[in-house]
Amino acid sequence: SDSQVDIRQRLGMEEHEFDTLGVMDGDSLELYKALRSSTILFEKQYTILQYPDGDDTLAALGTVLSGKLHTLEPNRVLHTALLEEDGRIVDLVYVFQFETHYWVCSTPGNARAVELLRDLPVEADDVTADHRCAVLEGPYSWAVAKDVFGFEVLGLSYHRFVELEVAGVATSLVRLSTSGEYGYRAFVPAAKWDSVIEEIRSNAEGRLLEVEDQDRLREITLLTGTEMRAPIAGATVAIGSTLAQNELLWMIDFSNEAMAARRGDVGKKIVGVVVSGGSPNESLPGGTDVVLEGTTIGRILYTLYSPGVEAQIGYAAMDLAYGYAGLESLEVAGFPGVVVSTVSTPFMLPSSSRVQIQ
Repeated sequence: SDSQVDIRQRLGMEEHEFDTLGVMDGDSLELYKALRSSTILFEKQYTILQYPDGDDTLAALGTVLSGKLHTLEPNRVLHTALLEEDGRIVDLVYVFQFETHYWVCSTPGNARAVELLRDLPVEADDVTADHRCAVLEGPYSWAVAKDVFGFEVLGLSYHRFVELEVAGVATSLVRLSTSGEYGYRAFVPAAKWDSVIEEIRSNAEGRLLEVEDQDRLREITLLTGTEMRAPIAGATVAIGSTLAQNELLWMIDFSNEAMAARRGDVGKKIVGVVVSGGSPNESLPGGTDVVLEGTTIGRILYTLYSPGVEAQIGYAAMDLAYGYAGLESLEVAGFPGVVVSTVSTPFMLPSSSRVQIQ
């Protein structure tokens, strides 16, 4: 919804709000369990801008994207940050390098991201409407992918993609996941969408849960991304915060002087927290003060209940001196008897860590 997009874009160090559903209903819990134990199929939405291949494109993208663009090569994907000049995060995007062009895939509804990318001196075509993205995700998604796309996709490395045909339709298949489980994203021509989806269904033989409810998917993406601390813009990474605050300096190409200067301030660190002493299904509001011996040392970004961890988990923006794991029983202003502890993330091991591709 428009309100959710607005909340995502305003979520930063000064305004801590997030739209969480609190108690997870039965359908959401079924989806969560399917993602953590089997395979789900859903459609993922991106805004896709297509740029021509060449040094001019790389130079232009290097003025707004933080990552190591020079390491890109055909059939590779780079996960990187789109930054304002002051180092604030506008979006986290994926850059695909094809033989003849690049794609930059950003979050739908992020108007500022599109504006920055459109203002570059290299002209881009908006090809969003021409493509749709089918996602297989879960610890056994590799088994479905093998039967749909061919056995050779099991050798596809993370953040690599291959161009192949599915039911006679040219498809770009990338190995990518934000849940910590195995995952694949298939970009197909919008006009041929039905053919590819039917091919997936016919080869899946009832081994996956197909999900169309986008609101429910956003809920599960927030939850699983939180559990794994996957860098997801508007969820585990606050729009308007900095790479330093989110401990995402690995996204910066320090050989790019313009980007190295945009690492941002480190006055606060975003750390994982576990809540105890309250109702398991009662989320702490964003902006709630975290207190140590009468002194406010941070603020809650958001918390939500994790069936996998069996506790309320989330993130807080802590003063730099307290931005580390291991602080226990910190008080929460306005919630007597409720305390939080700062912890290392990810919060849990995904099922895929115990499942071996055969």
